Amino acid sequence: MRYELRKILCNPALCLLLSAVVIINALMFFVRCTDASEGFTMKQMQTKFNDIGAVKLQQKMLDELSEENDSAFVDKALLTGDIYCERQLNAAVLDRVSQAETYEEYRRELIAESEIKLKLGIFGSVDSFEARSLEKGINEYKKLSGITPSNSFFGGIEISANWHISDIFLLVFCIIAPFVLFTNEKAAGLKIITYPTENGHSIHCLRKLGASCLLMSAGFVLLYGANALIAVSLFGVPDLSAPIQSVYGYAGCTMRVTVGEFCLLLTALKYLWAAACISAAAIICSLNDSAVVSAAGIAVIAVGSLLLGSGNILWLQSVSLAWLINTEKLFKGAMYLNLFGTPIRRVSAAAVFLIIFTILSSFLTLLAYNIISAVPNGKKTIAFIAELLSLFWNFRT
Repeated sequence: MRYELRKILCNPALCLLLSAVVIINALMFFVRCTDASEGFTMKQMQTKFNDIGAVKLQQKMLDELSEENDSAFVDKALLTGDIYCERQLNAAVLDRVSQAETYEEYRRELIAESEIKLKLGIFGSVDSFEARSLEKGINEYKKLSGITPSNSFFGGIEISANWHISDIFLLVFCIIAPFVLFTNEKAAGLKIITYPTENGHSIHCLRKLGASCLLMSAGFVLLYGANALIAVSLFGVPDLSAPIQSVYGYAGCTMRVTVGEFCLLLTALKYLWAAACISAAAIICSLNDSAVVSAAGIAVIAVGSLLLGSGNILWLQSVSLAWLINTEKLFKGAMYLNLFGTPIRRVSAAAVFLIIFTILSSFLTLLAYNIISAVPNGKKTIAFIAELLSLFWNFRT
């Protein structure tokens, strides 16, 4: 595996590319954290959280001002330096405070509304999937009784959870390793030298997959680690012991987890998603010796995944790698998948799918690497498909 990694790390051009990806990601994330496109920055919002009472008083005073007095109003206490931006800033702060303060009322309203729908039979009989989903949601929200969201500032968590540029940059790490270790080696005719070795293709392929995962893991740590360091340096360490319902936008979460546990779950799902992406790239790159064909194959998978996730069918979204880049959405609201009439959590289904997809793709990569001829030719992909069909037919008979 170490030798396989050297093929990538000893390539100056690839190292320069991967380093540039990490640096650009860090710069873009820093710009996002300090961005004032909405009229205020997250740092200014954090300052407002230090005195919520003062924010409420100031907002009330600003709302009472007439339009004629707006232009003449001057207040050194305005963080943004502009009365309109200050109103937007105060409104954003108060929205987050209101979510925490009214959570118990919000939870009870959700339960009452679902119980009314269930009693009226709006979604069909008691045994229907829709009715079971309502009942499951009611039970899960009832288990959240006693939760008290915190009024603390969680801007760093908000930005990090919704920052998908790092996910896109991570795909560079996921694709480069299979390209170099599978496609390029076969194009150079180097695969044939593994035939007479003691372990043959199988161990050799596993080492390539292991090296690809190590490179992806390094990129994962560098990209998301840089994001975490920047967020902590700008906003400090948030209250990780607070319930996830304290974070803006996650009041509807049905899981009884803390902010720290949410970060761990989100990170684990991101890693599973990256592993699934790299296994999909590996199987495409192991099928041929042309970089153009490999790139086209990966593009086809990406387009197909985008089409799966573009609809409103929850099952198709949950098996779309393109949609699963939005892992944070799995923690919002009480949405369930229909598994033979039984409602299951989307986050659980997504995790199981990613694990099964990664294992199955890795097995197919191993199979393709062993079956397809080591000598470059234009018919090996067809031969692999024919061999798969033959194996399937023999299994049936």
